[in-house]
Amino acid sequence: MESSVFKKVLSTIDISKMAESIANREVSPVYSFLDSGASMDLQILRQEGPTRNDKLIIMYKEAKRSEKDPKKSFENEGVTAKKVIPLITRDVEET
Repeated sequence: MESSVFKKVLSTIDISKMAESIANREVSPVYSFLDSGASMDLQILRQEGPTRNDKLIIMYKEAKRSEKDPKKSFENEGVTAKKVIPLITRDVEET
């Protein structure tokens, strides 16, 4: 079975606020190979900022076993699909 390659992009609902949103968020890893039936941990770090509803967009496509760099896999031809996952932020009072 072929691997899937994933690209993770954090954005907000309003595309015009995308740069502002990315400035205070980090997602790791950004690119990765993931074999069928496997799982992996994803870290999302959100710095202080206004509370809003964000979304995580996971873009993926089938990768060939011969491909070694997941980032370059997205430069190759092929169908890229995506899944949107809502992220809800809330204000937390520090004690």
